[in-house]
Amino acid sequence: MPAATKKIPLLWIVATAIVSIVITRGITLQSHSTNKETLLAFKRVDSSLMMANRMIENSNTIISMTMKEKMKRPESNAFAIIWSPKIDTAIDLTNKMIAKIEELKQQLKKEAGMHIEDGKEVFKEDNSTVVGRLMIKKEKAEELKNSLTAFAKDLIIIVPEPKRNHLPKLAVQNLLQRAQGQVNTNWAKAWFKNISTTAALTVLNKIENDVLHSGNIVADFLGSQFTSHAIMDELPEMLASQNSTYFLPGETLKIKAGIGSFITWVKPNVIIDGIKVDVSDYGYANYSKVVSEAEGIVPISISFTDPNSGLPVTKTTQVTYKVAPPK
Repeated sequence: MPAATKKIPLLWIVATAIVSIVITRGITLQSHSTNKETLLAFKRVDSSLMMANRMIENSNTIISMTMKEKMKRPESNAFAIIWSPKIDTAIDLTNKMIAKIEELKQQLKKEAGMHIEDGKEVFKEDNSTVVGRLMIKKEKAEELKNSLTAFAKDLIIIVPEPKRNHLPKLAVQNLLQRAQGQVNTNWAKAWFKNISTTAALTVLNKIENDVLHSGNIVADFLGSQFTSHAIMDELPEMLASQNSTYFLPGETLKIKAGIGSFITWVKPNVIIDGIKVDVSDYGYANYSKVVSEAEGIVPISISFTDPNSGLPVTKTTQVTYKVAPPK
């Protein structure tokens, strides 16, 4: 993991905790949303969130650049070609989701009468009516929720299926499941009902933080696969062995076939001599055949999902044998 990424989880937790404290104290709700002290508190939270967001964006850039550098090196090119596009896809999805939220923030400011004074944006910071009108009545919050749901799904799909069980839970998934600490609450109303413009903008910045953090989780996870022991091993290769190549009539030919890999969750589909053979928990199949003819060929086909690309792969080979003539 690049050094810059190690700082992200702690800073994200701190920023999340700040927002949670503000919310649980009821600052965002109803009449409390209009006092100056509360508005100032949210501006301080905003500052922390923006700092965290910049760090996450920087981390994503470092991860992408690091992988592109590895693509230039002969010893790492084969693996970097697999993982670099996936990392770029995760970052691209994240940036597009951020752009949607930024557009929503601008719409909210315009609803609150935004104009420029002395080069700065000025709008009604304590107005809760415009938040309710845009986010609840015009269903922008529901649209946002749907976009976040699709975003989380698209991020997870980037990770090859065999590895998804090892992917940490995304911040956006937690965001979608909980609203202001209450499970199974109407998401849109829980976050945006009866709150000031400044509070709503802070909530949207918190959502941006969760989006960036989620993209960073996936990008960092994909980058870590490049250096994991499982990935640094050679790509899974077919292995087939037989107990002998020369038999007496009536002796038994035994074949062991599978994938040469220490990754136990790569479960191959093995066909030997036209027969599907069950694979053991150790990832290989055992096949036995009583031989009688003078010589023979046993075809073997193995299909599996490549853990690096997530694509189906089929490999074939054959074993040959000869039988001693009867005395």
